[in-house]
Order: sequence, then structure tokens, then C-alpha cells
Amino acid sequence: MSTAQPTHQHTEFHRGTIPSDQLASGVLHVHVIGEQMTGDGAATAFLLAQEAEADQPPAAYVNGTRTDVTLGGMNDTITFGSAPAAAATIRVDYLAAVG
Repeated sequence: MSTAQPTHQHTEFHRGTIPSDQLASGVLHVHVIGEQMTGDGAATAFLLAQEAEADQPPAAYVNGTRTDVTLGGMNDTITFGSAPAAAATIRVDYLAAVG
């Protein structure tokens, strides 16, 4: 499993756009996380730096091309159907709630 050093953009949503269950649990805003990773030609699963919002699936790009992934683990792992090529640039954009 690969790990990445995350880069992210900080985006605050108005309270009315955050689901009420998250407001009740103290979530005040959501980060839009953009992580970059590198394929090794063998790994299909990559660990995210934070838990992704399950109802907003991550958007993954391999060398700039949108690629389907599944979200698993505790919403902190993405899995590709086949391993990205060695040295492929992988970008994953996802939402992560913070309090």
C-alpha cells in the first residue's frame, strides 16, 4: 500500500450545506483534499491521508485521465481495478470533514 504527502485546498461550506448529522457531531467545514501519489506498476490499493466522505466518492486521475476507484477500509483506502503503471502520476481529489 502506498502513502502520499497530501496537498489540499481549504474550502468552507455554509452550515446549511453540511448534512445535519455532521453538524450535530461538530463538523464545521469540509476540506477538499488533493493528494498526489506515484504508481509502481504493482499496487492497486493506496492509503489516503484522511477519511474521505463516503457519500462523495473520490475522483482519481492517472496521468491526467479520470479513472474509476472504489473506496474501502475506513473510507481511507482507494483501490484501482488494475495497478497504475510504474512512475504514473496519480491524483486523488476527495472531501474530508473536519471539526
